Amino acid sequence: MLFPKRLGTAEEFATLALELVTNSYLNAETIRVDGGIRMPPK
Repeated sequence: MLFPKRLGTAEEFATLALELVTNSYLNAETIRVDGGIRMPPK
C-alpha cells in the first residue's frame, strides 16, 4: 500500500530539491523519492 495514497507532483518534488540545495544542515543523507513503493528485485 502506498503512503501517501498518491504520487508526488512536480511542484512537491521541486520543493524537495530546493530544500536539499539550500539546507546547510543536511549532509550525506539518502532521501527516497519512490512514494513508498517497494519494487521486487529483478
